[in-house]
Amino acid sequence: MMVRPDSVEWFALNPPPHAMTPRAPESVEVLASSGPYRSHVDVGWLETSFTDETALHRLRTEAGVRGCDAIFVDLTAAATGMHGNVDPVRFLRGTCVVYR
Repeated sequence: MMVRPDSVEWFALNPPPHAMTPRAPESVEVLASSGPYRSHVDVGWLETSFTDETALHRLRTEAGVRGCDAIFVDLTAAATGMHGNVDPVRFLRGTCVVYR
């Protein structure tokens, strides 16, 4: 899927365990090295173009609007170019986590 610069795409995964309420972006936890240890549901998947340092802020803002408690950010997404060369990361992806 082609993501427009500065936009965030949303893909629903599972129904939330309870009603989701919008929250401030800074209250959305950012997890990168491992997923959450607390009981949770992966509710959706967010994706944005990774063109500059604002990509994480865009994901966190959208996650807050949707009511995510946390986002688990996939930092391994890279495209393999011709001849095995690795191109720079083009997308920043995250899973919307809702705690039970």
